[in-house]
Amino acid sequence: MAKACIAAYKTENFMNELAQWERYVERFDLSDPKIRLKHHHSLRVRELCGEIARRLSLSPDEIALAKRIGLLHDIGRFPQAQHYGTFLDKDSVSHAALGIEVLFAQGWITRFEKDRSHDALIAAAIAFHSDYALPQGLSTQTRQYCHILRDSDKIDILRVHQEHSYQEFLDCTKEQLAAATISDAILEAFLRHEPVDFSKRQTPLDILLSHDAIVFGLHYPQSRALFIEKGYPLLSALCDIPFAPAARDRLKRIEQECRRCGFPVKEVA
Repeated sequence: MAKACIAAYKTENFMNELAQWERYVERFDLSDPKIRLKHHHSLRVRELCGEIARRLSLSPDEIALAKRIGLLHDIGRFPQAQHYGTFLDKDSVSHAALGIEVLFAQGWITRFEKDRSHDALIAAAIAFHSDYALPQGLSTQTRQYCHILRDSDKIDILRVHQEHSYQEFLDCTKEQLAAATISDAILEAFLRHEPVDFSKRQTPLDILLSHDAIVFGLHYPQSRALFIEKGYPLLSALCDIPFAPAARDRLKRIEQECRRCGFPVKEVA
């Protein structure tokens, strides 16, 4: 009888969480592609957080918390898109800081999380989820949830970048992209198996390649294995572009390096 009550409680909690999420998203214009994109992305990251947490052998309650953090991590993207019409933090506001404001200043967290002892952990995971690296001084538990979220976010961002046209991420023509070069810093990041420092990007091609290089930022081996299982081929956004010989040669080196690491890659050159 007790087990049945616990199961019923967990099911109710699960349904309430998703119902509250839909209520939040319905406040925005679902005909806006940006809003739809982040709606789907948040649900996918939620599931990826749960899968990575399972592969790390976390408890059911820990898995549930990881999924909740995944669901809420981009909650600031919705008002960002509505008020500024962009997802570029540099041209608007920090979407992570805006998410923390929505959850904790506006009180939306109370609709998702009854146990307020997790507030600081949830806030930290959201605050740092898109930073180049985590800050020092985080507790072991907080760092673990940060890594679960950051890995899940990267995996779904990689999916989005492989399934959508480059025109959704860049304000440039096919001719401008074809004429673009690959900067030394971007090539070196792939050869060193490191994410790209966005401040080093100089060309449209650098920007697209930096999206693929986030695969090197996956923290857990389980996350890397999960990405490979998903089969999202890197460099997909670069197919059918008539690049100049110098760029094509560098793309071939990047393609070969990604294959050497075991990642699925679309042949470009």
